[in-house]
Amino acid sequence: MPISPSTFKADGPVAMDRHMHALYELLDLSSDKEVRLVGICGPGGVGKTTLARYAYEEMSVNFHVHMFVDNSEKNYHQDHQETFTSIEIQEEDQIDVIKSALGQRRGLLVIDSVDNLQQLKDIVEIVGWFGSGSRVIFITQEKNLLDEIGVEHVYELQSLRYDEALQLFCRTALNQLYPPTSFESLALRAVQVAGFLPLTLKILGSSLHGKDERTWEEELQKLEGDPEKTIMEVMKKSYARTNED
Repeated sequence: MPISPSTFKADGPVAMDRHMHALYELLDLSSDKEVRLVGICGPGGVGKTTLARYAYEEMSVNFHVHMFVDNSEKNYHQDHQETFTSIEIQEEDQIDVIKSALGQRRGLLVIDSVDNLQQLKDIVEIVGWFGSGSRVIFITQEKNLLDEIGVEHVYELQSLRYDEALQLFCRTALNQLYPPTSFESLALRAVQVAGFLPLTLKILGSSLHGKDERTWEEELQKLEGDPEKTIMEVMKKSYARTNED
């Protein structure tokens, strides 16, 4: 019987059910015949890490040992039975740590923020040490890196659908799933401005939360017209607010 993801609550991440089912098909957890390599790729802010973390938390019970390596923070989280460890490691020690943790056991390994081909090659070289049925998930913005090492099972994460993007934005900006009539046109413009990207939608929604219609109009006008600069402008506003708090 195939292993499938549990159903997420209505207030869970938007579109997570859809993404999780697609990822589970690629992972094929019901098979113990191989060590399967799976890639998650897509542009920045599209939700790759969010998807991987939810999958990691839900799937961990199916493995003897599991490890989440976050290259952006240069650390790893290792779980074995009831033990949880978060330790900063040097890049040159990473492969030895992974081999020691997963060697000869059925393990789950997630590598986030992959941007180095040599790192991928090094991990592929030690896959033979992993126990049968292990799964390795690579997260990257660059699909060509996955192609280089022959990862056959790749989930290309796309921007949210229109209805999903609107729900995510409204949750953050208005604490509800859909905009009131007075904010409807403004909310639709905000979704367009954010490019349907989850991270940008959340940041923009947070910046407009509690503001009146006039403020929304002024902020959206500043961001409209140059899609390439919109995300950076939204990020800058978020960073500035964080430093002020």
